[in-house]
Amino acid sequence: MLRVGVIGLGFMGKMHLGVYQKRPDVELTAVSDIIPRKLKGDLSGGGNIPTEADFFDFTKISCYRNADDLINDKKVDFVDICLPTHLHALYTIKALEAGKDVLCEKPMANSLAECNRMITAAKSSGRKLMIAQCLRFWPEYEVLKEYVENRKLGKLLALSCFRGGGTPIWSEANWILQKDKGGGALLDMHIHDIDIITYILGMPKSVFSIGKNVVEGSGIDVVSTNYFYPEGPIVNAICNWVLNGEFGFNMTYLASFEKGNITFDASQSPTIRINPNEGKAFTPPLEPGNGYTREIDYFVKALYSKAPIERVTPEQARDSVRVALAEMLSVENSRPVEITEIR
Repeated sequence: MLRVGVIGLGFMGKMHLGVYQKRPDVELTAVSDIIPRKLKGDLSGGGNIPTEADFFDFTKISCYRNADDLINDKKVDFVDICLPTHLHALYTIKALEAGKDVLCEKPMANSLAECNRMITAAKSSGRKLMIAQCLRFWPEYEVLKEYVENRKLGKLLALSCFRGGGTPIWSEANWILQKDKGGGALLDMHIHDIDIITYILGMPKSVFSIGKNVVEGSGIDVVSTNYFYPEGPIVNAICNWVLNGEFGFNMTYLASFEKGNITFDASQSPTIRINPNEGKAFTPPLEPGNGYTREIDYFVKALYSKAPIERVTPEQARDSVRVALAEMLSVENSRPVEITEIR
């Protein structure tokens, strides 16, 4: 049985723990966090979507204040890194060099230089590295990809994506709202839509973004980006994490095709509808689970089968960071930015 060690017991660490504890083929062997109460199993608080549990029983597993100790634990086969973004490269590289396979939370890192070091470490170590870009595994986005590629409704004409919620004030020492650590909404949250757009449509030629800082020191909190695909669809994505009050969290997309459209709204039931120009609207069958359960399932199966990671390669995750950096430059300079400018 594969044995996992989870580093970082914040909101996403809690989400991943819940997934592992339901898998009969993975043993949760170790956890690490600098906060003592979390090592006692109290993971209450935080997050923009519900998790199944806030309290965990860690009495039979190894608990480490120092992440290096978990990485060097010979009982751990692979490491799941759910640390703040600015620590992704440091601990991913340490784990790879220690001979561990790594699943690392998105975004890959804060800079292309860090992404490149992670890729080099993975190649040098011969271990697997996957960045947890969960939308690639989210059933409703899988439907979108299928319809774009198979042209079941004809050619894609336009795609509009939205992602937003309240300001994330739950992170330890407020790291998410520090630009040098979290990268703002643009890098921390908007990266999801960047990644799914590039996954389905490939890299855009250029981007043109407008954005605004609302929370002091946090980076770009609201962003709207147009992605330019020569002779391709009109593509736009908006992200906003200052939707406070009772808004909660939501993600949506609207895809217009030659012969119909697809609408997705996570706040509604059913979440997705396919609306042909001719005929009745319908809800397509969806794969079971969500992006979190399915990305971990994919990674674990790749470890067991020794198959290459192809659904989201480290190079593709780096490209999503590249697009995000291009958007930042576009906001700063109020101009379109060619993706090739970001090196």
